[in-house]
Amino acid sequence: MALNDEEIQVLPPEVTNPLADNLGYGTLVGQFVLAARLLNDPDYARWGSTLGTYPIHVMDSDTLFGP
Repeated sequence: MALNDEEIQVLPPEVTNPLADNLGYGTLVGQFVLAARLLNDPDYARWGSTLGTYPIHVMDSDTLFGP
């Protein structure tokens, strides 16, 4: 959220499904996630060096977010 400006915003969704904590990455509920595709999106290029420093994990969105 701190990366937001007037032109474009990074709006990461919050992990809400308690099952996400069973994926082996520690406590994920309450954390915020972004799709890795943003690393290749020209609109988000200004943040590529910052976002690229975070770990990338393949996770099912149904497990991260409740119904």
